[in-house]
Amino acid sequence: MTEAEGFRMTAPLLKRYVDRINEPNGFYLEDEEDIELFKKIESIVRELPPNEDDCDSRRLWISIPRGPIEDFGEFDEEEWDTYDDFVDFWKCYHPDEADWYVFYYEKPANGSSFIVLGELILFMTGEGHNPYRKRSYYHTDLLKWLVGAIRVQVDNIKSGTYHDLVVKELPIGYRKGVVKRSDIWDSGYWTKENDLDGTTEKDIEEFANLVDEGIDGPPKTRLGSMTLNDYLSLCSLCFKTRGNDIAGMTLKEQYSRFADGRDDGMLELDPDDPDAFKEFVRTSHSGHIWEIRSGHGWSMMHLFPRNDEIGWYTVLNGSFDRTDFVHIALSLFAHGIPLTVNDAKKVLKALRGEDYIGIVPRGDWPFYAQYRFKEYDVLECITFRDDLYAKLKNNILWYEVDTFYPISES
Repeated sequence: MTEAEGFRMTAPLLKRYVDRINEPNGFYLEDEEDIELFKKIESIVRELPPNEDDCDSRRLWISIPRGPIEDFGEFDEEEWDTYDDFVDFWKCYHPDEADWYVFYYEKPANGSSFIVLGELILFMTGEGHNPYRKRSYYHTDLLKWLVGAIRVQVDNIKSGTYHDLVVKELPIGYRKGVVKRSDIWDSGYWTKENDLDGTTEKDIEEFANLVDEGIDGPPKTRLGSMTLNDYLSLCSLCFKTRGNDIAGMTLKEQYSRFADGRDDGMLELDPDDPDAFKEFVRTSHSGHIWEIRSGHGWSMMHLFPRNDEIGWYTVLNGSFDRTDFVHIALSLFAHGIPLTVNDAKKVLKALRGEDYIGIVPRGDWPFYAQYRFKEYDVLECITFRDDLYAKLKNNILWYEVDTFYPISES
């Protein structure tokens, strides 16, 4: 356990602070003691050089011991079948001997300094204070602990021991890496059949032919015009390909049922007026209008209408569900629709098991994380899991640990 300013802290106790997301945009400190403690932390961390040239920020790892199970909670015989089940639950939340966090500090050019730990953001009051922001509850004990924890790590950095300590002690679950999809298939962590999810070898061969013909670039042909009904007919083809039950429904009803539903007035257009549809497309609208599969940002699928000086074509985007994505691309192409398929080459490599999958550290959100693996042109990511590591530890390519210090001269 860690002592700081006389306050004991362990991983379960700390988690109760950093997981309290009553205000997702952060808290402004209001208590005078909290503000003074924040200033101490700020003074200590600013003994270090900033992490980035264009941002007055500091980042460093801090660890916090798992501590005794009593800090996690009390065993209740009515809630648990056995005490071992309770212990397993505790270790599920805290699987390593210590939890690790990246502590982040920034002093914006305009506005209050702030620190980030896990999901918790704390602002020091001052210039840029928003009087309408919800006031924080007291963070005194957390800040007392942070004063000592940051002091220890800053001293380690100054003495030159910090880098090697982090590299040696950081659990494998906090690192990032990549693994080849075919190795996952071979390991049985998930099977090729489950991953392909109904995409046949014939589908893959046909899709590969489209990729060879350059379907990820501008199409060679165009449509002379496009109306609202034309576009809705394409959506209908996509819905049918996905297996949606469109029987007895008009084109507008299908769109309202199976697309996102936020049409931004599109359904009010004259359905057969090409000029009206062209003007609608020309003006700025939400991307939700063109969804043929609604969902979260990472799981949406879009069919965008595009026109240039040659004519009209479509752009298919959103490969989260590769089976639907490939089948829709094949269906549109078979119906002679000029088409660009985004990420077509990446999708083909995934279908063949030739791509790499990114592994993000334990607790990180895997969606939107592809940018962190640019060297491997990653299409999708998964979160580190102990069972994944057990099956694939000899196949994972790990990145070097980013310890943040020392900072290279470059």
